[in-house]
Amino acid sequence: MTQGISLEDVFDDVANFLNQNDLASLCLVSRRFNELATPRLYADITINKNPVLRSKDWWIECGKTYVAGYRSITKSNDQNDLFLYDRICRLLESKHLYLIRTLVVQEDVFNDTEAGMPLLQRLIDSVRSLNQVTNLDIRDSVLFQANKEKLKGIRPSKVMRIQEIGSLNDISDLEQLKSLEIFVTLPSFDNVILSDAVKFKLLANLEELVIEDIEFSSLRVFYYFKEQGVVFTKLKSVKFNHVHGIHDYNKTYRELTADFLKEVIPLKQLQSLEMELACEMSECTCIDDFLSEISSELVSLRNLALIEKTFVTQGDHYTEENWDLSINRFILHLPNVSQNLQTLSVRHNCPINGIQKDSVEGNYIRRRTLYEEVLPHLKSLKKLFAPTILQSLSSYEILVCDLLWNGCECEKCTKVLDIFDQFIQNHQYYSYEEGQYKDIIPTVFFAYAGDSLCRRFLTETDWDLKALQYSPTQQMWDFHGYENVYHFQDYNCHFDESAYTHLTQVISHFFDDYMKTLVKLLPNLTVCLLSGIYYQVSDDRQFSSQYDR
Repeated sequence: MTQGISLEDVFDDVANFLNQNDLASLCLVSRRFNELATPRLYADITINKNPVLRSKDWWIECGKTYVAGYRSITKSNDQNDLFLYDRICRLLESKHLYLIRTLVVQEDVFNDTEAGMPLLQRLIDSVRSLNQVTNLDIRDSVLFQANKEKLKGIRPSKVMRIQEIGSLNDISDLEQLKSLEIFVTLPSFDNVILSDAVKFKLLANLEELVIEDIEFSSLRVFYYFKEQGVVFTKLKSVKFNHVHGIHDYNKTYRELTADFLKEVIPLKQLQSLEMELACEMSECTCIDDFLSEISSELVSLRNLALIEKTFVTQGDHYTEENWDLSINRFILHLPNVSQNLQTLSVRHNCPINGIQKDSVEGNYIRRRTLYEEVLPHLKSLKKLFAPTILQSLSSYEILVCDLLWNGCECEKCTKVLDIFDQFIQNHQYYSYEEGQYKDIIPTVFFAYAGDSLCRRFLTETDWDLKALQYSPTQQMWDFHGYENVYHFQDYNCHFDESAYTHLTQVISHFFDDYMKTLVKLLPNLTVCLLSGIYYQVSDDRQFSSQYDR
């Protein structure tokens, strides 16, 4: 080795670009490499139902170890459970469990919960008993409730999730906690009094805060913090959800307002902001007023995610368009947006079957033109995420009809497009709105496909802004399900998951035309996620799909 540079120093740098397979191979090279690679292999483990997608040209898989089910295109639930069960058992037999610092247990890991849950509990108990884990993240609601009291014994160095605001008073090592996620499930917490230690040590030192309110009324939590005299002096990242719905069926705060948000959140120093918000009141301007009031304060914002959530007015083109207008005005009014903003994510609340009122070609062109006018202002943007773009596009039937019948003419697509056309001609779905079965049309077909692609993300409760922190999962669709999709009685249907990989390639080639436009509009773009299609952009403005070529 070069004088002054040790093998450990070199390995620490190189290991950031190695996935779990690379690290496992290194462990077999020699005893020295085994000693270096093993701690990295065990440090951050995620238990997941499905295996992650892999690409030799992609860095997103590095830094984590995934323990998941059966890597096969077609598999039964029992097969997947069996493989995952065996892998967790092998993990429990390891003598290196003490090296685990982060353990993430995703939701709905086993189909057979009666057999799988006790095994997951054994793993959690084994890791806890070693007293070395600093981040035990249980995302399965049943497991979380079963371990809620036990989790109080964990002393996390950075991250914690709680489901009751009153649990804040039970947290120790207050000054060490940097990230807090609060899932509000109670209709009221007015009687909860926070201790001075929580207010002035824990909350004042937080750098990241997530408020997920089951009532979509997160602003009431900020009002509560205001009443408690809390000020988040060091906060850099915030995520919350709030919808001004048509029906005020309870006493939670509904109208969007920035009054108390500005009093507890240091907006000027925020670097990341993720908001799930909307207003369903036809004559109300609260969303525009809210966004206008906070935009001028966000002078340090680098990462922004905007998520639409509606309850009653879903399926109306003009609802979507008005939301687009509101968020794009907000983006353009951010201070120094062309120099500051580096990550942008926009997620729409699309109808599951794509059926949307007033979805004519002219309305699509108007929405597309809006984004074409706004995006060139984001000259520093490096990452663009649009998790629901296929569902949005599928609502405009002329687009997906063109995709299917006049689509890509490459050798791959010309072989399979007629097959998907055959699927559409021989299948139907149940329209709950009309109370009858209807023929599947391209709009419905590609809306379902878009939803299945979106499910590649590990969990919906993650930040959209953190989409690149986990590899996408091998989420497959068997071309049935959803709204009781079923073939006609006289048709011998052979469609299953084996056709899905061909469908994702077709969709990827369809998105290539959008990418050609995006790389021109955004000169610094390096990564783009369109639904579940992951693109990497090189310095010479060439782009490639990482998993669906």
